[in-house]
Amino acid sequence: MFVVRVTIALSVAVSVGHGTLNKNANEVVYQTVRYVDSPECGKTALRQAQRLEAFDSFLKMSIDGVQKQRLERFKRVPALSGLDLFLWDTHPTPVYMLANNHLRWYTNDSNEQKLVRILRSVLESHTTPKEDIFVADMGINDGYIAALAAAYGYNVIAVDAQPECVRRFQFARAFNDWNNVQIYNSIVLDENKTLMVPRGVCGGGSRFQGSKTKILGLKQGVSTEGIYGETAVRSITLDELVPHGVVLFFHLDVEGAELSVLKSARNLLQERRVMHIVWEFAPHRWSAQKPSAIAEIKRCMRDFHCQDLRHISVTPKEGILVNTDAKERITDWDAFFTELEQKRVITDLWCHLPEATLSYSR
Repeated sequence: MFVVRVTIALSVAVSVGHGTLNKNANEVVYQTVRYVDSPECGKTALRQAQRLEAFDSFLKMSIDGVQKQRLERFKRVPALSGLDLFLWDTHPTPVYMLANNHLRWYTNDSNEQKLVRILRSVLESHTTPKEDIFVADMGINDGYIAALAAAYGYNVIAVDAQPECVRRFQFARAFNDWNNVQIYNSIVLDENKTLMVPRGVCGGGSRFQGSKTKILGLKQGVSTEGIYGETAVRSITLDELVPHGVVLFFHLDVEGAELSVLKSARNLLQERRVMHIVWEFAPHRWSAQKPSAIAEIKRCMRDFHCQDLRHISVTPKEGILVNTDAKERITDWDAFFTELEQKRVITDLWCHLPEATLSYSR
């Protein structure tokens, strides 16, 4: 069987000088085998030989990554679509990840770039990560936000409903030897629910609400050949994920389920244990329950100063955030909700407690 041949390939790789593999390298191998040994991933002898060759190539790359060997910025693996490595030259340490078309947004003049600048500023304002300080990323998709926090040495809680997004970020955890990263294949909601979610797809526009699953936005994501079927994904609350400690930075982008996630963080918010939140705001998705949606937003954001990322400027060279004074704060949620709802605008909000400190050094 192919698994036996993979085991032999791994033994050979270790014996020819790659060094001792740690538990994270073993996770890389395990995740790769799950893909290439799928019974649906090619059934001919020729295809199987191609898969073994591709696995050998990917195995060497992954071991190099785990052992901190310098990889090319972008490295493709023949015959393994969706398993292309990408190198981010990030500060303070480089990050190895599986490539995703969505990643380009972080280098454009977009809300994603502003999000990264804010996150860096927050992380650099607390130079000594502690055991009881977390960064939470709900809807990790490409995983870059969680990866950046992990690169700074913070404890990270990363959650996504899509098994493929989780699988890909498990690779990143293994490549980068992050022992402070918790990854959950879950749906964060304020109610107990189990949904069937397709495997092999990590898309930026996927929706998991009600009893139906809708996959959208695959041009901004990935679709990995050879992984079929569905996974039963159970819900969990943010309060359960973070029963103690402080969430220094909370990134929330779950394609319309943001209010359900915020409701699941009732204790965290009431106890003022969330310092900064950047969350996607798309009021036209909540039009059917507008009065209750606005009431929930007011309740959840009661203690926060919130601003629209569209009104925050970033100086490209210095990375300094400007226009962060009080006049830019959202004070009339009814008017703000209605204005964006009518225009069907999707934006991101940065909300922080008044006492939250922030550095503008990068």
